[in-house]
Amino acid sequence: MKEHNIRLMVNELRDTAIKYHNHDSLRQRILGIVQYYLNIDEQQEKAKLLAKEIKELKSEKLSKKSRKYNSYCDDVTCDRCISQIDFEG
Repeated sequence: MKEHNIRLMVNELRDTAIKYHNHDSLRQRILGIVQYYLNIDEQQEKAKLLAKEIKELKSEKLSKKSRKYNSYCDDVTCDRCISQIDFEG
């Protein structure tokens, strides 16, 4: 968990403990706060993994296209090959 999320969670837990110190619902409220911040951390990790996978897929797709068009000619910077790559998204 990132440091700023820990800081936010601790502050929220403190405020909740002060506000609900004599309530039977204190444990449930604390549980809700902890679960919320743990889910945030989990979602951030998933987002990082997805971004990495997307980047790899894009790189792989461009690599396949360049291999495909390089088979037509020997010059990688050929205008014909570049225009085909640009228009075939």
